[in-house]
Amino acid sequence: MGPTVYQSFHDKCWLYHLGWFCLKEKETNDTADYSAAKYCRMELLMQQSVSTVGSALEHMKRTHEAVNEKESKHISVAVSLIKYLVN
Repeated sequence: MGPTVYQSFHDKCWLYHLGWFCLKEKETNDTADYSAAKYCRMELLMQQSVSTVGSALEHMKRTHEAVNEKESKHISVAVSLIKYLVN
């Protein structure tokens, strides 16, 4: 005796659900791949930000040293001028 209409329909539904499962699995894998790529991109941006902050900090230190050096020279010149004017 061949398959009944119900069994045939049930088999089609099973194949449909199996296909749906495979599709969902593919979507899950695609989502996982996208998430991994997004994480890698965020990690790269974080490393670039840390590098930029490090460079900015070094630049700030050099600028601070240069300003302090100029300030010392200006104070020295001002003291010399005041001594000259007083004498």
